[in-house]
Amino acid sequence: MGENSITEVGMNMKFRVEIRPDGGRILLAGRGRLADKTVLMGPPRSGKTTFLHLLFSLLTPDSEESADVAYSIADSLLEPGGFFELEAGEFHISCHKTDDEGDSIVCSRNKKPRIGDVFIFYEGVELTLKQPRAVNPMFMKMLQRMERYADKARGLFRYALVRREDGKWYEIVGIKPLALEHASRAVAVVGFLERLAEGFDGWILLDSTLDGLHPEESLYAAARLLASGARVVVSTHSPWVKDLFLCAPATLRLAGLKPRRVSVVAYEIVGGEFKRIDFSDYGAVYSKLYEACNNEAR
Repeated sequence: MGENSITEVGMNMKFRVEIRPDGGRILLAGRGRLADKTVLMGPPRSGKTTFLHLLFSLLTPDSEESADVAYSIADSLLEPGGFFELEAGEFHISCHKTDDEGDSIVCSRNKKPRIGDVFIFYEGVELTLKQPRAVNPMFMKMLQRMERYADKARGLFRYALVRREDGKWYEIVGIKPLALEHASRAVAVVGFLERLAEGFDGWILLDSTLDGLHPEESLYAAARLLASGARVVVSTHSPWVKDLFLCAPATLRLAGLKPRRVSVVAYEIVGGEFKRIDFSDYGAVYSKLYEACNNEAR
């Protein structure tokens, strides 16, 4: 593990977030703790993606990258008089849009040393991985760092990915290399996640990344992340994904990995607040469907 790693089992980091787009109305205002693995749920527009992007901006070791992401969030989200701030452990970032003519944006991030590195799998990241020409300029440096980590990973992996002399990634199918842009979404997403989980002790942030995968792929990816030394924050709409993390020993065992003790916490964002949820929660909509379906079949 890295010198500044805080991935020891049971280590938690308290957080506080407040987002007021016009200075009064609350988009997100809550507090909680980031465990070894943290799951965030909530309906669309509840603030999950914004929270992950703020967390990335707060923790990334690249100050220029941090400023770009924070400014972009502020520019798209805030009206004059609006602000946001996020505290996590000893780290703090904030931005506000002034009432002055020109609506200038002022952001600040404390200067404490960063903790390792941080990667965010933003929505659509698999398209970036498969087609580098479509890279999001804000995250270009982050993706380059992530590729270097993945390139160095050695171990037994589900997908045989290699980076060739042309700088592009390929999946080895039989003896023939298949350009990653022609491979499936699972190959790109799971292939990179399983390599990052091998020896990486920074932060991995997932924005609905596991939701669209086949259930067995989600289980495998979750197990690799649970077994890793990385701090993981997962945004999801899926009770299945949530429960894969909350049931860590079972998930690891089903994936053929050694069960281990993992600190996991799950939240649902309700009305801007973070509400702790457990294994049995958040599945009511499925229960209603099954009950209605059974009634219709009678």
